[in-house]
Amino acid sequence: MMIHDIFRIITGHIRRERQTVTAGAIWKLIDKNHPVVQFVRMCITANTGKTRCYFDARAAGVAVRKQVQLALYEYLKSEEAPPAITVFCYRDTIEGDGGTGVYGVTLYFIELKELAFFEDVQNHFADEVEKWMRASNNPLSYSPAPLSTCPAPTGTESNDFVFEVGELDSGEITYYGHWRNNRWIHIEIFDEFDRITLMRILKER
Repeated sequence: MMIHDIFRIITGHIRRERQTVTAGAIWKLIDKNHPVVQFVRMCITANTGKTRCYFDARAAGVAVRKQVQLALYEYLKSEEAPPAITVFCYRDTIEGDGGTGVYGVTLYFIELKELAFFEDVQNHFADEVEKWMRASNNPLSYSPAPLSTCPAPTGTESNDFVFEVGELDSGEITYYGHWRNNRWIHIEIFDEFDRITLMRILKER
């Protein structure tokens, strides 16, 4: 075997290794819904070139390693690019008379598309909160909101579910839960809340 053949084989192997590493980095960005993914999608929609997009992302503070971001641009521009992960949410409220305040119940679903179990989760929260308020003679009412989209909560990934319950005026969170891979990473909710039914709904998603 000639020297230049050996060199070609070695450089080809190195090139494949680099491509594998870059591909893994791209999938990690997409799976974690990194801000640069949406930024690059906006660049593509606006016909901004990939190099210009990289420097714009740096200025915005969302850029990743240049080689990875340029490859991400090409991948998202291709027909093989997966659909964007969306953070769907319900921004429900709990309110009443007599200076009791207004509370927010935000339910986050990090998914590729709208799914039927979203509404089941919302209905379960409404039922459980209303039962809890009736039992405590609290003059509050639960007001469900239509489905919308929201910024992603910190530390979320695709297929996660997060809920936050807190005072709207102060922004303080009283109850919080983060569900991933069929288990709770963290959950804090009032004792009377039916967690078993909520877990069943989430597992059957």
